[in-house]
Parts: sequence; C-alpha cells; structure tokens
Amino acid sequence: MKLQFKQQDYQSDATQAVVNCFAGQTKGHRKEITERTELLVHEIFANKKFDLSENELTKNVQALQKEQGLNTSKQLAGLDGAPNFSIEMETGTGKTYVYTKTMFELNKKYGWSKFIIMVPSVAIREGVHKS
Repeated sequence: MKLQFKQQDYQSDATQAVVNCFAGQTKGHRKEITERTELLVHEIFANKKFDLSENELTKNVQALQKEQGLNTSKQLAGLDGAPNFSIEMETGTGKTYVYTKTMFELNKKYGWSKFIIMVPSVAIREGVHKS
C-alpha cells in the first residue's frame, strides 16, 4: 500500500507558524543515560526547558496573531503557569497530517520529542459521521 499526500500550502503554513512561535529557542539534545544513574526522571523524559522568556514567547505569538489578523493574547500562561497553546483547524482540513508534520518539525528544529495532542470528542464524532 502506498500513501500519497497532496501538499496543501495552508498545512505547511500552519506548521511553520507553530515552529515560528518558538523562534530563539535553542535545540535540546537527548541525554545519554547509560552511565548517568543520578539523573532525575524529569531530566531523562522531559523536553528541554524554554530558553525564551515568557515575554519573548508572548511577542512571538503576538506577531503571528497580528500576521493572521487575530486578536492578540495578553498572556500565554495556563494552569500551573506553563504556556498554553490552542491550535484550531476546521474538520476535514488535515489536522492529523498537520500535527504530525508539526511534531516532526519541532523535533528537527528544537529537539523536542514529547507532545500532547488533545482532540475534542465532537470533532472525532463529526469525522466518523461524515465517513
């Protein structure tokens, strides 16, 4: 079985927009754990912490929002003071492809390998209903 994807510009633009939100972040590298038993679990399994200040990250996101004609966010902090990002796309626009490509690009540019993807059950139900 051979999968063929038609590259859509808006999908590439969406991926690049997410990557650009973190402009200025340095690339993290996986820690070698074979001989370093004193490493804490969060050091082994977590992505590299942000080098960007909250202000720098907010400015990056606001620049993207202005470019897209969206209202700008005053702050990005969600629960526990961690940045909170919501990336929304219409049903049938290729979200699965976009978030998979975005994870690949974030890994390539910043070395991140841990991601949490949340999809509302309504979107899943709509997709199943249409198919």
